[in-house]
Amino acid sequence: MKVLNVNSPPSSVPMSKDPRYHHALAASYFLNRNFGQAAAEYEKALRLNPDFMTSYIGLTATYSLLGMNEKAHAAAEQLLRLNPNLTLKDLRRSMPYKDPADINLLIDGLQKAGLN
Repeated sequence: MKVLNVNSPPSSVPMSKDPRYHHALAASYFLNRNFGQAAAEYEKALRLNPDFMTSYIGLTATYSLLGMNEKAHAAAEQLLRLNPNLTLKDLRRSMPYKDPADINLLIDGLQKAGLN
């Protein structure tokens, strides 16, 4: 039986063309508080997959934390287009962060963009 590894791209897809690669890199930058690099990688992920909701979550928070309020609100609109029922309470419960400071930072950025 062949097992499909959903955590890595098929070998025929270069990592630079896989939105999950850019999302994971962006999340790493975000957690290390390197918001400029995080934004750039979230943007790359979204160019490759414009419906990548978790990248919109990260990008919205990142833009807010960078003080890029217009871009944060635009990203939040796209996020709500993909999931109009999104709540920060549900998001807080579902995000896999070990350190509460990390999820608090993400939620703070999303709140600054007008999400609740």
